[in-house]
Amino acid sequence: MLDIKRIRKHTDEVVAGLARKAYQFDIDAFKALDARRKELDINSQRLLAERKQASKKIGELVKQGTPVEQAKQTVNDILDRLALELDDTVAQSKAVQQQIDDWLLTIPNVPLDDVPAGSSEDDNLELSRWGEPRQFDFTPLDHVDLGAASGLLDFDVAAKITGARFNVMK
Repeated sequence: MLDIKRIRKHTDEVVAGLARKAYQFDIDAFKALDARRKELDINSQRLLAERKQASKKIGELVKQGTPVEQAKQTVNDILDRLALELDDTVAQSKAVQQQIDDWLLTIPNVPLDDVPAGSSEDDNLELSRWGEPRQFDFTPLDHVDLGAASGLLDFDVAAKITGARFNVMK
């Protein structure tokens, strides 16, 4: 996943790098989501500060001549309202952050500068080769087919025990 701080700090570099991989990074959508997240974070901090100030308000109301019970009730009403607003703001902030995280997970990594532009692995350059690929006079089998055919790997039992994509070695 791309680092959100890198996207914020080096936006043009990230967009250009992704363009070399034929990926269109929607910078306006990113900035809108990031601004919304920041706005919600600032709002939640403001509500926390208001909650702290409201706690001090009981003494002020009593000094002004309000009965203690009435002052407590007034402050409790304010605190209840702030708690509801804060819960709503925090929930919205988490939802926006989750949207950002989910979106960033779909974005490919930015290639290094020396990686050629292209949209698939076919566009890559072979820089070196060690040895020659072996040529067989038969069709080779992969380890899954060999293990199942020899009885050394049991995928059906593994699926019952742990779920898919596991095997039991015998």
